[in-house]
Amino acid sequence: MLIHRVFIFLLIASLVCSFQLPLKIISVSGDPSVVSNPVLSSFRGGRFIYIKAVGHSPVPSENRIYVGTLPCVIPSDGVTDTFISCVTSDSGLTSNSGFLPVTLFAYGSSFTTSYPHGVQYNIDKTPELNSVYPTAGFGGQNVNLFGFHKISNIGDGLRAMGDITKLSIGDDLCSRFDVSQSSMSVWSANNLLCVKSSQQEAGKYNVSEQLVSGFAMKNRYMLRPVLQYETPYEFTALPTINSVNPPTGNVEGQTITIVGNGFSPSTANNSVSVDGNDCKVIFSSN
Repeated sequence: MLIHRVFIFLLIASLVCSFQLPLKIISVSGDPSVVSNPVLSSFRGGRFIYIKAVGHSPVPSENRIYVGTLPCVIPSDGVTDTFISCVTSDSGLTSNSGFLPVTLFAYGSSFTTSYPHGVQYNIDKTPELNSVYPTAGFGGQNVNLFGFHKISNIGDGLRAMGDITKLSIGDDLCSRFDVSQSSMSVWSANNLLCVKSSQQEAGKYNVSEQLVSGFAMKNRYMLRPVLQYETPYEFTALPTINSVNPPTGNVEGQTITIVGNGFSPSTANNSVSVDGNDCKVIFSSN
């Protein structure tokens, strides 16, 4: 009986093991469902690439990816059992790169691809943003981004975004949801329309255009004139006042409530005056 128990224990123990596959990149693509390569990226980076691989870590921070010598940033949800997604970095280039291999590091090993499984920074895939107008606006207002966007698929005006990944004013989304816009020519200058967030705190911000091909290269003249020690900016988000309650008052002073958008949640960042008289802010929210 003792012999049988030992045998059973040894059999079970022999099944408790793991096997680590050698690190290998199977393909590099610009589309997770179809292999298309080399992947063409904007000079400014921002292009998602999809790497089919084995032998890598399931923890994003335990993998490192480089495009040539440039890091490719893995998002927090960018790793599955079979794929790693990452976002290309700004190349600093002004002319096309050659073919750049992709290198994956994990578990102390590395694997580098060969052509065509790699990336090329390409001028034809680099959007050019020349201006934004108006240069100041309220929540819910239309904003036009003018330039050579180099795309034809701008979505359906409902929920499909087409070749548009993200349009931003500061850290806030400039929405394309429910935006109706006519088609645009790939190689002509066009307006790309978005709607400013009504939840954005009033202030001075820069704008960002990220398409499927990556981030837009921006014209330096988009920056507004500033004093010597001020931070340059491209757009001013304005607050709105929808109501004041009560609408009448007395000369002895009283508490009033202002309802609107764009206020700062920090009372110190808001200032209010009533007919030229300071009104101390005791509470604020956005």
